[in-house]
Amino acid sequence: MDDDYARRLDEEIGSILTSGETILAIATQNAINSPINRDSAVVTSRRLILYRPRLLGRMDLEDMLWQDVTDVRLSSKMLGAILEVTARKRLPSGAVEAAEHRIEGLDRAAARKVYAVAQEMEEQWREKNRVRQMEEERARSGGVYLGGPHAPSTAPAASVEDRLRKLKSLHEQGLITDAEYESRKSQIISEL
Repeated sequence: MDDDYARRLDEEIGSILTSGETILAIATQNAINSPINRDSAVVTSRRLILYRPRLLGRMDLEDMLWQDVTDVRLSSKMLGAILEVTARKRLPSGAVEAAEHRIEGLDRAAARKVYAVAQEMEEQWREKNRVRQMEEERARSGGVYLGGPHAPSTAPAASVEDRLRKLKSLHEQGLITDAEYESRKSQIISEL
């Protein structure tokens, strides 16, 4: 990508970034594929932006928050790489549907960088969703039960050692936070 085009792209994208949002990677179409208006895929810390410049200074932007991106695919062809993105799109009715996005003819090395960062961001959001689902399940069940979910209510009280061991196990499995672990540990010890 030539320096003048890179500077213009940085200015255009920089003008739409939110507070604290940073550009992590950019892949632009090769000049062979589109000599004048080259499309770009921009990965930021909060979203994936498809920048499509048009004639006379116009442009089209498609952006997808990482929480809505469900899949990013990369393939390499003779004239460059193809980046395909599937993301959830919210309709005015409130319904959600899958939307497909595609940019062809990207510089291969830059496209691989965009893909790698996108995979990392997808993984982070999957983990955030997993933790959120665990928290929701825990809230629905009324919290963490040290006796386990299937323990009978008439079971004899577990020893302090057993309760601490079970609590530690829950913490190591990521089922309770550090703060919950410390709080419940203090509570068990205080019963001595």
